[in-house]
Amino acid sequence: MSSSPAPAEPAAAPRRARWLALGTLPVVAAVLVGIIAIGGEWFQMWRSTAWNGEDAALRSSILALFALAFVYLPSRSWTTSDEPHERAPV
Repeated sequence: MSSSPAPAEPAAAPRRARWLALGTLPVVAAVLVGIIAIGGEWFQMWRSTAWNGEDAALRSSILALFALAFVYLPSRSWTTSDEPHERAPV
């Protein structure tokens, strides 16, 4: 007997993506606006060699944006048909 959990339902994936967006977007906004825009320019954080958090803030926001983009990529398991996806004509 396998003790692994049952696979998730296809309908649950978009719901999880929405929850991830609700958690990720405020983080990105707080990091980009709070640390990079306000801390970097208003407090001139970019001048300090000892107290410069812009690089770490940029890495955190890029990681969160990549996670958000990855979760919203289309998945074949979300469709109900067994037909392969067709591209729309350009």
